Amino acid sequence: MKKSTKYLTPLIALGISFGVGSSVSAESDNTVEVKPDDTLWSISQLYEGVTVDELYEMNPNVDPFQLEIGSELRVKAEQDSSREIYHTVTPGSTLSSIANLHANVTLDELYELNPDIDPYDLQPGDKVKVRETGAAEEHISKDKAENLVRENYDIEDNVKVEYDNVVDNKYLIHAYNVVDNHTATVGWYLVNPHTGETTDYMK
Repeated sequence: MKKSTKYLTPLIALGISFGVGSSVSAESDNTVEVKPDDTLWSISQLYEGVTVDELYEMNPNVDPFQLEIGSELRVKAEQDSSREIYHTVTPGSTLSSIANLHANVTLDELYELNPDIDPYDLQPGDKVKVRETGAAEEHISKDKAENLVRENYDIEDNVKVEYDNVVDNKYLIHAYNVVDNHTATVGWYLVNPHTGETTDYMK
């Protein structure tokens, strides 16, 4: 298996994805749902310590050139479990603003996950749990990441907001205008693909 994947990896790393293929059975804590434009390479970039070869070996029945949107790929060994994820409070943060920064997290869920926190007395440096151990580890789509950046930074509709690359296991999103056939950058932003948390890459 190792020998054959050495030759396959460079091809997969090109990010090629055509048509429809087969899916694998779901193991919610260990799999990820394939989103539009996903490839084995792009998925490996979103999960720290996961290589293309490992994804190929964990999903032997999947055609790497024909990933089916909505199918599930194993991204970690069966014995692994999802980790808790915390948000570090910054000045001016509220539970509501923290919920808005994280995809698929509601204010009510933050109350339930953090029963010992006084929501009216959050202090910079406090840790707020935004996901419980054992929750399925998913990644948001690039389109969702673009929308989160536009919403969280109040970017005007005439400004283009587009996925650019992956940096430190996060989506790198570029906001820009086109002026006289030249790109005028408005900002660069990082979006955590698992929590939806957005940060200004230029600060």
